[in-house]
Amino acid sequence: MGELVHSLGIEWKVLIAQIINFAILFYVLKRFAVGPIMKILDKRFLRMESDRAEAEKIESKVADMEKEKEAILIVAREESQKIIKNAEAVAAKLRTERVAAAEKEVAAIVAAGKKQLADETKNAETVLRREMGSLIAIAVEKTVAKAMDKKAHEYLVEEARQVLMGLEK
Repeated sequence: MGELVHSLGIEWKVLIAQIINFAILFYVLKRFAVGPIMKILDKRFLRMESDRAEAEKIESKVADMEKEKEAILIVAREESQKIIKNAEAVAAKLRTERVAAAEKEVAAIVAAGKKQLADETKNAETVLRREMGSLIAIAVEKTVAKAMDKKAHEYLVEEARQVLMGLEK
């Protein structure tokens, strides 16, 4: 076997030196290259895991916020519907009040017009009665003046005036 190793060109001293060199190289690589790289990879893996967990938490919070937003929107829609209904009710009430006020104003104007018409009619009747009384007095005076004496004549004129005064009231 010694000859076989020698015939293959393997020298024990070189082989042992290469094994020692390989062991040193292995130790140096493991200690200064592979070890730190593995630590960095482990840290990255842990960070990715924590980031993934954080992302899941954030997604959960986003989903909760979406649910809350929808609930708030539903409440806001209901409130806006209530406000609109209240505004419509107030508008209808104001419309009714204004119509009633306009009807009262029209009724007051009509009543004032009727009163004014009644007053004017009464004044016209009073003026007409006075005029008629004056005309009757003149007619009686002219017709009876020649046929009666002065005292009877004055009596009839005064009676006619009293009758006309009674009609004016």
